[in-house]
Amino acid sequence: MKDRQSHLDAIRGIAGLVIVLLHFLAAFYPYSIFGSQASYQQQSSWEDLAFIPPFGLFVAGRPAVCLFFILSGYVLSFSHLGLPGRTAKLIAAILTRPIRLGGLMWFTMIVGALIWHLDGFHNASVAALSNSKPWF
Repeated sequence: MKDRQSHLDAIRGIAGLVIVLLHFLAAFYPYSIFGSQASYQQQSSWEDLAFIPPFGLFVAGRPAVCLFFILSGYVLSFSHLGLPGRTAKLIAAILTRPIRLGGLMWFTMIVGALIWHLDGFHNASVAALSNSKPWF
């Protein structure tokens, strides 16, 4: 049985790229994501492309997040399913994953709190420059 399914990893990667693109556009070209709500101003003529059906898929964040998590669950558990004796490995993987990710989460929260305490976030001034004040 094949342990990796590269085509599903690729689709998961594309979904991740869509999410990154969505956040970039929301921060620096908010009109392309939110339209004219909250008085976002259009900075470029190409921002209207996000509202035309085939191009809207490139900034469809919610479906991309759902697809990413569904594929992640399948890809991460695929090698543990279907063969005898792999149930214990699946349970071990389920129990150790939160511990591994939890360490990374705590590290990120501590670094973020430290930057915040040292007044290192400058998103308000960047939001004023990019006209993305309500979101950024």
